[in-house]
Amino acid sequence: MMSTTQTTTVLEGGYIRLDDKLYENGDLRAYFGQTVDVISTANEIPTVMANDDRRLTLSPIFVTTALKTARNITLAAANNSRNKMGLILGDSGNGKTVATYYLAYTIPSCIRLCAWDGISPLVLLKTLLKKLQPEEGISRGTSQDVMTQLLPQVWGRIFVIDETNHLSRHHFEKLRNLVDEGCCTIIFVGTSLMLQSFENPRYSIYLEQAHRRIGGRQIYLNGALSVEILQEKLSMFFDPKSLNKPILEAFRKYNWGHLDEVIQQSLRRMEKLNQNLTIALIKAAAKETRAEVIKV
Repeated sequence: MMSTTQTTTVLEGGYIRLDDKLYENGDLRAYFGQTVDVISTANEIPTVMANDDRRLTLSPIFVTTALKTARNITLAAANNSRNKMGLILGDSGNGKTVATYYLAYTIPSCIRLCAWDGISPLVLLKTLLKKLQPEEGISRGTSQDVMTQLLPQVWGRIFVIDETNHLSRHHFEKLRNLVDEGCCTIIFVGTSLMLQSFENPRYSIYLEQAHRRIGGRQIYLNGALSVEILQEKLSMFFDPKSLNKPILEAFRKYNWGHLDEVIQQSLRRMEKLNQNLTIALIKAAAKETRAEVIKV
């Protein structure tokens, strides 16, 4: 069984020593959202966490301005005396899930969880409780019973909830109560569809208090990367000398999630066709992967 905490050492050449094994820091072949194993290229994260039921895969987090802003919003909400809520929005593939892991691994009091289609308010509360006391049993009682167990344990905690599009006004009401009575912080993460819940006339009266608590502590992730971050990422796969400005701009059209697929398909085409990296090759790779251009 894999241990839950393992010490890492960053070595020269971009390799990482994890216990007695070496891993390449540039391995981005697995989608980051499918693994909880994290290492930061900025060496901000001293340990790598791994669940027993997941294959160990290291993927670097590129600390972008958007991630820093998301972190600042989270800390601002946590430091607020009353309005302790925040919101991270973005389309699919724009880096929301990466942001949730980044927050969980750089803020000691932060706990990440992910909602799913059909999750009930009771199960959501039980999931929160299980995160706080993984070794203990959870009451089979009502939402109020679970809330009674939660309240003494959530003070000062930050909960980052991914896929909050699946939550209803009933979920938001219970979470707002948890924030008010337990003095914890909750960051909601989802697509712009989530805002429709707040704007729906039938529910707005119920969600108004939650929306007011979020206030200006929100960010929209568009998936765009700075030239510097993009160049660092692409240098892991391509000859840095080939990464001129037109090539960088060609890759920069795609968000973080689609970019990995475009990179891998470009590498496959280069090998199969014995071609150099060109704008035409990148466009063909993007077409084959059905990558969408960033909407800004």
